[in-house]
Amino acid sequence: MDKFAEQEVPGLKFTLNDHSYAGVHHHEVLYEPMTKAHGHDTSDEGLILFNPTDPAFMDAYLNNGTCDFWWMDWQQGPISRIPGLYPLWLLNHYQFQDHENQNGPEQVPGYQFFFFAVRWTEQSSL
Repeated sequence: MDKFAEQEVPGLKFTLNDHSYAGVHHHEVLYEPMTKAHGHDTSDEGLILFNPTDPAFMDAYLNNGTCDFWWMDWQQGPISRIPGLYPLWLLNHYQFQDHENQNGPEQVPGYQFFFFAVRWTEQSSL
């Protein structure tokens, strides 16, 4: 994400197509901060599994401050570590919460609303 911050251009907005379920891989900028936040063993450069039911994980995962528009590419359905809790609903919640934490409860100048898109849905998620 730091690469985005370095490229900040007035009026230019950043969009991320997020495949959350893929976790965090060793080549990603978020890998080192995530390993420190979770005490993850980096000796084998192993994958950090995606866990939207862990608030500490989500805080570290979303703490980038550079994304203006999220495209949530969730295709894995309704299974999470908490029975009955649909991960996409939880992702939506955390995205809005993160946006408010970054910008305050008031609207950001130049924005009419916070917007992100979701690729996947099914009857059980509505």
